[in-house]
Amino acid sequence: MDRAIFIPCHYDGLPRSAGSARIRCEWVAKYWDRAVVFDSTQRLPEFKLMIFQKVYKGSWATQQINAVERWRDVGWCKMALDLCDPDFLDDEHRQRLMRVIHKFDFAVASTRPLADWLARYLPAYVVADRVDFEELGGIKKRVRLTRRPRLVWFGYSRNAVALDVLRDEIDALGWPLTIVAEMMPERWKDRARFVQWDRMLVNSEIVRADVVLNPAADRPEWRYKSDNKTGHAMALGMPVVTGPGQLSALKSVRERARIGEQNLASARRLYDVRESAREWERIFDEWVNGGGGSE
Repeated sequence: MDRAIFIPCHYDGLPRSAGSARIRCEWVAKYWDRAVVFDSTQRLPEFKLMIFQKVYKGSWATQQINAVERWRDVGWCKMALDLCDPDFLDDEHRQRLMRVIHKFDFAVASTRPLADWLARYLPAYVVADRVDFEELGGIKKRVRLTRRPRLVWFGYSRNAVALDVLRDEIDALGWPLTIVAEMMPERWKDRARFVQWDRMLVNSEIVRADVVLNPAADRPEWRYKSDNKTGHAMALGMPVVTGPGQLSALKSVRERARIGEQNLASARRLYDVRESAREWERIFDEWVNGGGGSE
């Protein structure tokens, strides 16, 4: 069987705990039988499709891209860029990206706006961020009988700026807030309980709360962002607040229970990572077995 390999973003300067490596490499490869995740032990020439998951910036990335380009030019393989963030909004990252983007056969993005930007330069596809229900291990929110729900936000601390749109509402209600991140956001130190991010513990910490907060910030980069945290929370049976004016209705235990069940059913339909594996297989078939193409 011809095989594919994901080269995750932590080979290009991001931490090994990066969520995108888990969501876009590990979880997909788990259900895509022809794919593996690079761990430095494999020989890249053994693969017919190399997927650089946000790997393009550093010297190691450049060396690998140039090597794969030579193999590709003699018809041995194809290479793809997988992008899940609008790196091009940063001048330095944009310059680095533009130096190599023409070397890839095609790109895959987590959202339609990202794919539309990439499509200016090469064929681009959307494979959305989805959830590995098996990793969640049957964890599911049990509704607490309280009219003072616990709130939780999780993610990179720099993105906690998105919570600003809910600050007045949170303070007025006085509901307890937990932030799960790699470090405590400065602006919330006087208001929230902090829990250090840990992949093995984050899901149990989320379901200890009653409501997940995941509003979008009013910033240009947010239009490109995936809704993966909303999907993750829904897959745990959690109510999710995505903007102002939604919190007060969640005082009701019955309403929280109804929304949680509804969200879990929707997540199973919309956010199962097995669908991402099927989409990658179709792309592989088009480019490797079919010799290339466009969306």
